[in-house]
Amino acid sequence: MMMPPPMTPMGQPPFAPHGVPMAPGFGPPAFRHDPTPPLHRAPNFDAQAQPPRSYRGLWIASAALAVGGIVGLIVLLAGGDSPDPAKTGPTASASKGASGAVDPKAAKGASAPRTLAAAGSGTAPDEQTTAAAAAARSPRELLDAVHQAAAHTDVAMIKALAVPTAFGFGVRATSISRTADELSAAFAADLGAPPAEGFTVTPSGLEIGEEGGHAWIAEELEISGNSERRRFTITMLAAQLNGAWRIVAWHWAVRLPDETVELLAERGDLPIPEGFDDRIEAPAEAAEAFRSAFSSTESYSLAISPRATSFNFGSAPGERIQGGDAIRRVFKKLRADIKIREGVIVSAAGSWDPAQAAAPGVAWAAANVEFSTRSSRRILRVLSILVRENDEWRLVQTQWSDGG
Repeated sequence: MMMPPPMTPMGQPPFAPHGVPMAPGFGPPAFRHDPTPPLHRAPNFDAQAQPPRSYRGLWIASAALAVGGIVGLIVLLAGGDSPDPAKTGPTASASKGASGAVDPKAAKGASAPRTLAAAGSGTAPDEQTTAAAAAARSPRELLDAVHQAAAHTDVAMIKALAVPTAFGFGVRATSISRTADELSAAFAADLGAPPAEGFTVTPSGLEIGEEGGHAWIAEELEISGNSERRRFTITMLAAQLNGAWRIVAWHWAVRLPDETVELLAERGDLPIPEGFDDRIEAPAEAAEAFRSAFSSTESYSLAISPRATSFNFGSAPGERIQGGDAIRRVFKKLRADIKIREGVIVSAAGSWDPAQAAAPGVAWAAANVEFSTRSSRRILRVLSILVRENDEWRLVQTQWSDGG
């Protein structure tokens, strides 16, 4: 049987010359919510398990808040645009480390892609709705609230969902947020004013990993309205604080095809990401692990946690790698140089949860990273999530983006 042509890892630029075959293990997305330790995880689910369904109503996800722990189970989100045949490769091998038996509890949490089509007047939600959304009792409920907010560009809801010191990369290369106020303002700038009936928000490709009251989350959102359709790539770190889940850091991007980036670079129109100075609010070992990881592609591959919920989003459409082993294989074969341009921001759990100040086990880190090949050089924004494993800090999630 003829197989579709392979995808180049992480695109070109930044990660491989055009025409170089994809390294093994980088393929169609797996859809997983794995709250279990690495040795007791559920296997991958079939991304085509069920046909899409539509949900109508202004705050449809509020109903999910009433069912409590049910939505906190493993959730399967599939759909969106069909994969580009030219970018489809062999199935990622992240499931090799998982047991062959499907966990029935995990299977019950699987569902088809959902479309939140916001109907109504388009006014902001009342205080009761905002408070209910802010009381998210699981990472899945937190995402439901974010989707609701996106339907109406609801700044108040995003601010309520974020910790006061929330960090964010917005879509624009110059968009950096360091507080909940700035994060919600950048969210509004990225989405723009919604139509009267609200945006239609369709999530797909969800991945969630959990550790020590924290969750690293990756998904794509298709947002349509005002006669346009946009696809956002999102990663975030969330924390459970006083029984509710909050946004600690996130990265929003509109991924650009490599051809577009090359054209912008030739014209001198490729935006340069805003720089920043060092800000370390984490153990020195976490900051050093982050700096070391981005000193070379070999170092990056060694810094990845082997767990199945490790995840990497590249800067171009279709670039995603699931599973630590798969990420490691890809980066070990990349013929490129990477280095951090200037300062880094590293913040550990004690910064947003005083109860974890003595021994934080989770951190996020941000930097501008120069990525060079023989034929190109560009500066990419990076947000990574790190977890302490056996007294070492390892990367469990990274997103790279050019900035629009």
